[in-house]
Amino acid sequence: MADGTATEAIEGVSHSGLADRVTRLRTLADSIDACESADELYERCVTPDGHVLDFDAAIVATVEADVFVPRAAYTTQLRPTEPLADDGGIAGATLASGTTTVVDDVRTEAAANPTGPYRSALSIPFGEDVLQFHHHEPGAFSQVDREFGELFVSIATSALDRIRYERARDRERDQFAALFENVPDAALSYRVEDGVKTIQAVNSAFVSVFGVTGEDVVDEPVSSVVRPSATDSVSEPHSTGEIGRRADVEVTRQTVDGPRPFLLRNVPMRSDDEVTRGYLIYTDLEALKARERELERKNERLDQFASMVSHDLRNPLNVAAGYLDLAREEHDCAELRSIEQAHRRMERLIEDLLSLARAGDTVDEVQPVHLGTVAREAWDNVSTTDAQIEIDGDAIVEADPGQLLGLLENLFRNSVEHGSTSSQGGSRPDDSVEHGSTSSRPKVDDSVEHGSTCQSTTIESPATGNHPATDDHPSTDDGADTAVSVRLGSTPDGFFVADDGPGIPPEDRERIFESGYTTAEENTGLGLAIVDQIREAHDWDATVGVGVDGGARFDFVTGEPSFDLTDTETGESSSDSIDTETDESSFDSTDTGVGESP
Repeated sequence: MADGTATEAIEGVSHSGLADRVTRLRTLADSIDACESADELYERCVTPDGHVLDFDAAIVATVEADVFVPRAAYTTQLRPTEPLADDGGIAGATLASGTTTVVDDVRTEAAANPTGPYRSALSIPFGEDVLQFHHHEPGAFSQVDREFGELFVSIATSALDRIRYERARDRERDQFAALFENVPDAALSYRVEDGVKTIQAVNSAFVSVFGVTGEDVVDEPVSSVVRPSATDSVSEPHSTGEIGRRADVEVTRQTVDGPRPFLLRNVPMRSDDEVTRGYLIYTDLEALKARERELERKNERLDQFASMVSHDLRNPLNVAAGYLDLAREEHDCAELRSIEQAHRRMERLIEDLLSLARAGDTVDEVQPVHLGTVAREAWDNVSTTDAQIEIDGDAIVEADPGQLLGLLENLFRNSVEHGSTSSQGGSRPDDSVEHGSTSSRPKVDDSVEHGSTCQSTTIESPATGNHPATDDHPSTDDGADTAVSVRLGSTPDGFFVADDGPGIPPEDRERIFESGYTTAEENTGLGLAIVDQIREAHDWDATVGVGVDGGARFDFVTGEPSFDLTDTETGESSSDSIDTETDESSFDSTDTGVGESP
């Protein structure tokens, strides 16, 4: 036996012996390449018949949970042993170094842990595994054996990589085929040959929608299977540029149920060859179109309702108001004043119903809006008596100006009518929630709050009666109540409206945006419902909580950062404080004073 050097090993093997080994290696490579699974390949690696090496035992082991686990083994004398750690023995050294190890006698090898009658070993790294050959005789594996063994393992490694690639490809192909077959939309796969798009496969939804079978349409042109309706001039993509581009287009196609609208989606696929392939997906829009038509009918009915409310209800109300004025000229009494108050509530109810009907569920177009400018206009449009508003800066938000104006008007009205305790001689502790009400009577808990660091300004108003003392709304020493102060400001992601009124109890905050919800019989309960509808139309988020002064605070997250227009010289944002002193039924802009807030 050769002593291990390459020269002596080659010299010790005859040319015919080397030629025989090469022939066996070629035959072994063919059998390895024919393997269809990793397990089959591992078994072939350790089978001695026709092998390029002479051995008495062989094993392929991989590492699982930090120990070597056999994948395939051949032995004439099986002797069970404890699992070998991945860093132990000759196998661990081979895996760690990534190089082949030849051991002439395992009994004298320090790293070896012999458990059987085998004396010599050839240990070769096999990807992430280890392939070992054992022999009863010491020094059984020469340098030639080592080189043939490494060559054999390189062939087996390539075959194993191919098997794993094919397995992953087949698994992905099967998953995609299952997805293609079970997608709810009608779909077909195509390939382009000589400029003609031909069908390669269709899914079950396509068969159901277009009334064809796969066998009948495969290799047929798409244009002969899927036909446009008589009124649709849009065809499937056919030019080179159209076929190679992902595109969505609405089309109408003939189906088993007649013409139907679809969203046609072209999904081109990259291919290794020169053939253009892709998918056409037909998403049925019939249900969506039906909902659109139903929405149009509902909008028409809403318009008719708004016209009826505006004309048919206001006309008799105006007649009644005229006769009331004549009656009060002859004899003014408490009963006639109650009738006038009822007329005002009816007028407010009509206005709220019209606003609710016209607000809409979506916003067609938004634009950058100066929040402070719209807020001043909204304040002018609200009967605010002697309340005060403080506008902290001039934030910019993306909104529909008209709908933002309506949102702020209803928020301001809610704060003024339920935060100011001077507008009515008394209040009830249960008058806690008010939504766009026309009544000027205050409510102890009738505001919305949210935690904040903003500051509000309190403006005193002439007292007209006593207000019950509570923790949230204590009475003044002289029994006089105070008018509400409202503040509007920007946040990093939107804006807020806060007041220093009595606030809303936590148990009422989840219901305040419900249409018709109110704790006061004289209120409509629609004001904050309008606010919520406008918010939803803009896709904003809103939270309700406690302000810094214990009053109501509405926070709106508008979806994009708002920012303040600041003074270019001082770098400070402007803050306007507006006092109003008007009668209950009107607002005159000449009575508004604008000045710097403290």
